[in-house]
Amino acid sequence: MRKRIRIYILLFFTVLSSNLFAQSPTISTIQKAGGGLSIITGCTGQTIRLVGTNYIATGMTITINGGSPISTYTYFGPVNAIELVIPITTPTVGSGIVVTSLSLPSSPFPFTVIPGLNFSQPIISQTLCEGSPLTISVGASNGGTLIYQWQKNSSNIPGATSVNFNLPAVTPGDAGNYTLAINSLTCLSNVTTLGSTVIVDQMPLVSAGPDLSQCYGVPFVISGSATNASSFSWSISGGAAAGSLSSNSIVNPTYTSAGADSLGTMIIETLTASNAGCGNVTDNVVIIINPKPHATIVGGAPINICVGGTANIDINLTGTPPFSGLGLFNGVSNSNLGVIPGLSFNKSVSPVSNTNYTLAPV
Repeated sequence: MRKRIRIYILLFFTVLSSNLFAQSPTISTIQKAGGGLSIITGCTGQTIRLVGTNYIATGMTITINGGSPISTYTYFGPVNAIELVIPITTPTVGSGIVVTSLSLPSSPFPFTVIPGLNFSQPIISQTLCEGSPLTISVGASNGGTLIYQWQKNSSNIPGATSVNFNLPAVTPGDAGNYTLAINSLTCLSNVTTLGSTVIVDQMPLVSAGPDLSQCYGVPFVISGSATNASSFSWSISGGAAAGSLSSNSIVNPTYTSAGADSLGTMIIETLTASNAGCGNVTDNVVIIINPKPHATIVGGAPINICVGGTANIDINLTGTPPFSGLGLFNGVSNSNLGVIPGLSFNKSVSPVSNTNYTLAPV
């Protein structure tokens, strides 16, 4: 009876040992998880699938060696599985995969690990003036062979296949949302950056209007204009003004002279227009305020003439010639003196009786 028991135990150990050493794990292919494409290079952060035979026990280890530190994954799946899905977590480059089941290591299967794709997001938004250059940059590294495709408003931009996107001079039609699609051929992965919104402002067009020559005491409108402007304002950039504008923030303000303007002055008013991406554009208008004219008859003593004779009345004027709108009134009618070109004027009269003459507007 003892002899039979010993033989049985020996036979059982022999069978177990034979099965143990006969089922060394092997790898036939490595695939991207979820796909049947065989790969020999993987990326950190990627999940891969080992396809082979003799994955016989839970608790086996899969080692990606060659890197530092070595990445090890412990399998806790079903017994006798022939496919294992594992994540690649090693942070450095490694090569070769070894599967160990119990005490039976497999031979290394050729496989290379590279760092996964790393990229930076572009500037979220830019506001540019038309004619300015546009550059959108994305820093991309690792991931093996990379293919780039820039998109505007989700549509591919022909020829825009570099990591950076450049336009030498933007137009309003270039405004939009730009993204970069990055395809890693090595890692078999695709990512798309966040959008970079580009706003293109048009250059302001501004005119302060024609230069003006106005008489003191008469309000007048400055004929300014501005387009493509988000704001505009008037300011004095030369001369001296005692008067004021009706508003500094409308394009057609009214100027009312006052105080020292009555002596005559020159004013330079500047219209400034701005648009966010284009800065400021200015234009000037020169305004001459002329003193209010004044006319006097020279002397005051009576002029004696014979009946049928002629008397000359001398008139002096102050202000800025030429003058108009002045008449010589004889008590009955007002004779228009017409356009007076200078600061002095002589008018001949031939009264038939004693007459008093005065200057009056016509």
